[in-house]
Amino acid sequence: AVVSTQSTGLDTDIRHGLGHCRTILEVAMKLLNQGHKLSQPEVVFTKFIKGHCTASHAEDESVVRLRGLPYQASDHEVARFFRGLNIVRGGVVLCLNPQNRRNGLAYVRFVSQEHRDMALQRHRHHLGNRYIEVFTATVQEFMSHANTALINYYNSIVPNGADYILRVRGLTHDKDLSEKGVVMLVGEDKTNEENVLILRHVDGSC
Repeated sequence: AVVSTQSTGLDTDIRHGLGHCRTILEVAMKLLNQGHKLSQPEVVFTKFIKGHCTASHAEDESVVRLRGLPYQASDHEVARFFRGLNIVRGGVVLCLNPQNRRNGLAYVRFVSQEHRDMALQRHRHHLGNRYIEVFTATVQEFMSHANTALINYYNSIVPNGADYILRVRGLTHDKDLSEKGVVMLVGEDKTNEENVLILRHVDGSC
């Protein structure tokens, strides 16, 4: 009897995964043979985590600027473009034009300068049918666009004429100020942490 099997998408993913593992092993063995010491394994993030990115302990050499993105590209697609490199929580900012539409620019902040430098090597790699340009950028540029994106987001979800937005000034400049602390100040019966937006300076202070 002859039994035929049909390859599935899962089988293909497994083969690709095993191929990547073999490649990593070959690279590791070559490094060891050259005398390199691999003292501590590095964890590679498997998915992008959304959220508000603060600049606490930020390295100024950890940000890149992208140009040429498809207008419909999402932050998760941008993160997949840099697969294998670690992006900080909320570290993808898609820029908008004056009409609040995406303009093909974005800023990405990585966990270190080393990951940023490897990201620069993907200059002119393709995302879909578009090649993407990758340049160096500063934390100041990233935070400026990140704060603007957050304000635009909150403006987009709050109905016109809403009278329940509270702007709080004079808060402590402490980097440890959290959304929970603001909720306790305003009153837990009036809001929750998801509805608190804290704008921060480059050094992480408020």
